[in-house]
Amino acid sequence: MLKQANMPGVLIECGRIDNAEEMARINNDAELEKLCRNILDGVVDYENSVMKTK
Repeated sequence: MLKQANMPGVLIECGRIDNAEEMARINNDAELEKLCRNILDGVVDYENSVMKTK
């Protein structure tokens, strides 16, 4: 999926739609907020680490 990308990319898998427990977590607003914030933190950390090497 990312093999042909001409820029950096990330594939994030947050749960399986055939797993009721994972879907319940994703459908919970508080859990979804935590998940999204963790993804954002990871992107920001990566960007900050890349900028330090330049």
